[in-house]
Amino acid sequence: MLKLKNGLSLGKYGDIDLYINICYNVSMNNTLLETLIATLVGSIITIGSLSMPAEDIIKSATSATNGANLHQIATVLELYYSDHQSYPLATDGQKLIDELKAQDYIRTVPLDASVFIYAAKDNGQDYSLRLK
Repeated sequence: MLKLKNGLSLGKYGDIDLYINICYNVSMNNTLLETLIATLVGSIITIGSLSMPAEDIIKSATSATNGANLHQIATVLELYYSDHQSYPLATDGQKLIDELKAQDYIRTVPLDASVFIYAAKDNGQDYSLRLK
């Protein structure tokens, strides 16, 4: 005989089906309500996303990607500084990418160099890096 949390006792085999049916029938109303709420919320989200133009979605994704890539470049610049005790003296983004790639600090070009501005300062002891 098996004692359950709710005080019911189940026999060796036959009462298990009865217990499962009772639990299923009791929770059926909650399941229906939850399904209706999920359907309503899903419909609202779908309608809201359709009203946002695809161009805005792409622009937002591109901006987020460029920001993440810029953060990776800043991390690579710190590694470069650790090795050389100065930041690269490149005068623009493309020259910076070329120098970092030539010295194997990066293997692939993470972003279009035309979307960010890089400038070394104080003879390589500081730098400025930002999106245009």
